[in-house]
Parts: sequence; C-alpha cells; structure tokens
Amino acid sequence: MLVWLYAAPVLILAVTVYAQLRRLLISLTIQGHTLRYQAGLFVRSTRTLDVRKVQDVRVDQSLFQRMLGTGDLSIETAGETSRLVIANIDRPHEIAHLILQAGGTPEN
Repeated sequence: MLVWLYAAPVLILAVTVYAQLRRLLISLTIQGHTLRYQAGLFVRSTRTLDVRKVQDVRVDQSLFQRMLGTGDLSIETAGETSRLVIANIDRPHEIAHLILQAGGTPEN
C-alpha cells in the first residue's frame, strides 16, 4: 500500500512533464498571409494555411484551461477537408485575434 504513496507523485510528475513537452514542441508562425503550424520532435509535421481563406477561428476552454490561460484553437479554411485543431495553446484568444487580423477577416 505504501508503494502507491510514492508512485502517485511520480506518475503525476511524468504526465505533467509529458504534457508540457508536447506544448513546447508546437510552433505557430504567421508571415504575411501564410500561417505555418509545426509539431513534433522526432517526427515533425508541418501544415501551411493561407490566412486569407480562414472562415472560422474558434477557441474552446474548459474551466481548468481558463484558470491556466490556455485553450484549444480551431481553424477552418475554405477548400480544406479538415479543421486544424491545436490543443492547449497559450493565450488562445490573442492568437485567434492575430490570425483574423492577418487574414483581413472582420471580427464581431
């Protein structure tokens, strides 16, 4: 029974470190009218979007994410078959605003 007293904090620390590393390995860059999303360490995935074609930018935040200032950012563009979802991004409302500004999309 005492093993769980030692294992629980180690498990919580491992999960926290893993989640933080995943967040740090995400890059989102806006240059001109191009948005580039890169993720991964050993296998790097890159997705490039034309911000002028952005039709919808959505921010979803749980209570815990609001307390931490993070959220899930969802971007949908015209002509794309799928939505780009970036989970647990810092300052998601600011980033959504920047994407809409870069694309010239009017905000409500």
